[in-house]
Amino acid sequence: YPFADKRHWIADKSKREGQRQQMANRIHPLIDSNESTFERQIFKKTFRHSEFFLYDHLVSEIPTLPGVAYLDFARKAAELAAGRKVQKIKNILWLSPLTVVNSTPTEAFIELKPNGNSVQFEVFSERENGQKQVHSQGKISYATREEMEAEPEFIDLETIRARCVKVMDGKDAYPHFKSLGLNLGASFQVLQEVFQNNDEILGVLNIPEARQGDFHDFLL
Repeated sequence: YPFADKRHWIADKSKREGQRQQMANRIHPLIDSNESTFERQIFKKTFRHSEFFLYDHLVSEIPTLPGVAYLDFARKAAELAAGRKVQKIKNILWLSPLTVVNSTPTEAFIELKPNGNSVQFEVFSERENGQKQVHSQGKISYATREEMEAEPEFIDLETIRARCVKVMDGKDAYPHFKSLGLNLGASFQVLQEVFQNNDEILGVLNIPEARQGDFHDFLL
């Protein structure tokens, strides 16, 4: 669009090499580095528009971090900090969206604060005036020994499907989402079918080919 103030110049080669090296050294796709000290448990991530969970997730045409990404950010940081499996995340607040505007990278942090048997997390960035912008908060609980040793939960999907009727093809949902301002790209167009009865809704998801390589990096 001729009047959009977005630049698309080819980047300087040395800058690209630096970014590539940073990507190779990062801890996880949602965590670049551990910035912790004796006083604070804190991890950092620089979000760029070139990452699929941003360029394929547009809210009012602005690359916006999906709500579930904050939870995976918190889960991974908490597991790295303690070397233990996260079992529950609750009391979640999404306070303000984290966006990447005009392809300008956004630097964000997550701080973990132990509180008894749980850990409080806070995802935030810093504005140009130095003020903290809080994006999300919540509480994390680690798995107990009993939970680690318990049998995995099993849900009989075929029984649920048998008592439901098909009400929608997944592809029909995405134009509706777009009309509401949520424009999802190929990475997030995973819904295939929707089944429903008076008490339940069952959605069938299919991970696209483009995401098979990094699917297991994102547990949630």
